[in-house]
Amino acid sequence: MVFFGLTDTDLSELRVVNRTNEGGHYVDPVTVAANFYGNLEKLNLHYGIFNSLQIIDTSETEHKVLCVFKNGEVETAIPSILLPKWFQINLPQLLNTIKAKEIKTH
Repeated sequence: MVFFGLTDTDLSELRVVNRTNEGGHYVDPVTVAANFYGNLEKLNLHYGIFNSLQIIDTSETEHKVLCVFKNGEVETAIPSILLPKWFQINLPQLLNTIKAKEIKTH
């Protein structure tokens, strides 16, 4: 699975507006927020079910791979202290798994 994350719902709503202006379908702000937080919540709880999980921060023009998990274990990750706030706040189980690996490797 590849998960594309964003800073916040404001940025997500802006992207909806841009897609709508290009002929895409409109999504109301309540649904955008429900999807934004709901997807993060489900990912945080169930990330271990994926054979492979790659999380990419798409907040900026240049996207950044934050981490890769294989079968629920960290394969690669940027240092936990450098993970964006949206990741640290909304994905605490993944964050703790990354921190645990950092402790083991140091």
